[in-house]
Amino acid sequence: MITNPKKKAPPCNHCGHPDLYWGFWYNQHAGKNVSRMYYDDGTLHDCLNIPSHRYVASGGEPGGPPEDQAMPAPDLEKIISYIAQTLEVYDQKIKEKVQEAQVALADKVVAAQLANEATLRADLTTLCADSAHKIAESVARTVVAELVPVQHEIVVKDYAGVIQQKIATRPHHKLDYLVRKLSIRRHCMLSGPAGSSKTTCAQMAAEILGLSYYERAMTGTLEDDIVGRLSPDGRFIPGFLYKPYKDGGLVCEDEVDSGEASALVCQNPAFANGHFTFPNGERVKRHPDFVAVLTANTWGRGGDQVYAGRNRLDGAFLDRFAKIAWDYDESAEFDWAGRDQVDWVKFVQRARKVAFDHKLHVVISPRASIMGAEDLRLGIDDVEGCKEAYIWLNMSKDDRAKIEANM
Repeated sequence: MITNPKKKAPPCNHCGHPDLYWGFWYNQHAGKNVSRMYYDDGTLHDCLNIPSHRYVASGGEPGGPPEDQAMPAPDLEKIISYIAQTLEVYDQKIKEKVQEAQVALADKVVAAQLANEATLRADLTTLCADSAHKIAESVARTVVAELVPVQHEIVVKDYAGVIQQKIATRPHHKLDYLVRKLSIRRHCMLSGPAGSSKTTCAQMAAEILGLSYYERAMTGTLEDDIVGRLSPDGRFIPGFLYKPYKDGGLVCEDEVDSGEASALVCQNPAFANGHFTFPNGERVKRHPDFVAVLTANTWGRGGDQVYAGRNRLDGAFLDRFAKIAWDYDESAEFDWAGRDQVDWVKFVQRARKVAFDHKLHVVISPRASIMGAEDLRLGIDDVEGCKEAYIWLNMSKDDRAKIEANM
């Protein structure tokens, strides 16, 4: 419900609803008041779940963003004051800086025994105050940067000219590189950990390039599913590859390192040559806009301790693809989860780093950030419940204990 006097808001820039008002909502996870759009009866306007509608009110004055919805310049003095009162880390750093200042002035203390002690105390006070202000300003800028949504744009040159397209959501930092490869119809293989947005980015690349998108999970897929087969009465039943190869489009073969060898190797001529003969005897010329993306958790050398159910892939098959290492994008992870849940995302990333540093064979992917943030936002679960659901129950008790002990 609205917790401050109503102030008329401009129409929602997402759904266009005209009768909205600004009101404060206290976000217990972020520990601050967040200005949200409400209906006239005091109920929350749901469109505000998207990042472009979020606005953090500084100080305690009611109100919303200006008419053009742009984020105002931060009032650093108010933010510094807020941090000085609420952040424990600020107090700790102040104590550290005082200690550093005392050490730095140790020689002055000895030399000032015959001088005016008041001058020495003023010198120490000034030095400590300057250090404290610099720390507070640094922390304040970090806080503001975490809350400001970012506009993104992909600009790629291809055979047809220049492609320039705005991205509605935060893209993976390697998306533009993938688009450049695909724009010259270079087949690509993306290999990276689970939940690193490989398949999502393949679909985004198809949209940016204006290509039809075809996706197939390769687990359990057989050769007939790919190239097609003849029915008992002689009719040709096309497989997954037939239409995009003939008419153009981007095909994504997902989790290719869990696919059957015959289903992959049978495609070698299609990827390497300018034509392919399908089981009905039809010799099809490869469409100029046909291009393929493979996604995998390994490089096709077989399973490991994390991805045990992965197969060795044929070298001739892999030789037809440009390889792109697809790691986690932890900066974009904040936008994917929603910047109103920064504390939760930071916890997930700390747990991931500890697991990596200690060489633990566990998966803590951005999916944990995204799903946990949604649960917290909707009030479905609390922080401890999200830790259990998306992190701790995915690993052994020993691995959990090691991560908790080192966070």
